[in-house]
Amino acid sequence: MAGGGFAASDLDVAIPSTGFAGTISMLDVTGFLTADIAHPAYIQIEDEVFYYTDPPNTALNHLTSVTRAATDPQTLQQSIAASHAIGARVCTLDVKAIDSFIGYNISSTGATFGAFEAVTLVGKFFINMPKYIMWDYPWFSGMGQLVRFMLFAFSSGFVLSFAIAMIVTAMSIFKP
Repeated sequence: MAGGGFAASDLDVAIPSTGFAGTISMLDVTGFLTADIAHPAYIQIEDEVFYYTDPPNTALNHLTSVTRAATDPQTLQQSIAASHAIGARVCTLDVKAIDSFIGYNISSTGATFGAFEAVTLVGKFFINMPKYIMWDYPWFSGMGQLVRFMLFAFSSGFVLSFAIAMIVTAMSIFKP
C-alpha cells in the first residue's frame, strides 16, 4: 500500500457531468494510493466511483488518467457519471471500507459532531452487529475468505459466550 491508502480531500475544481478530461484537482493528494495500469486505485466522490492509473501528482495535487462511472470493486455496483461541485469530498474506497465497517461516514468527521450524531453512531453499531459477527465485508473475497473464516471462529466464541451469559442471567432471575 505504498503511497497511503486511507485518504480524503476536497475537490479544487468542479467536475462536469459530461466532457470530463480525466484529471481531478484536489486540495491535497497526500495519502492517496500510488497506482499503475496493472493496479488502478479507486476513489469515490458522492455516489460516483472513479479509478486512476497514474501516481498522484503531489506538486499539482492532481489525479490523472482518471476514468469515471466505474464499478465499485467492493460492492460490484456500477456508478453513474454526475457533476460534482468544488468542495465535494473525495475519498479513497479504503476510507469507504472503514465507513461500511463502523456504519458511520468517518470521512465527514471534520464537520461539527453533535449529540444526535453520537446517538446515531451507537445505533448504527447495533444495526451492523450481524455484519460484524459474520465478517460480511466485500474485501474478504478470494484468498481473503481464509482470513474471514479464521475471524469467524472468534465471532462464534463471542456469540456462544454471550448466549451462555444470557441463559445464566435468565436462570438466576427466573428461578422456579
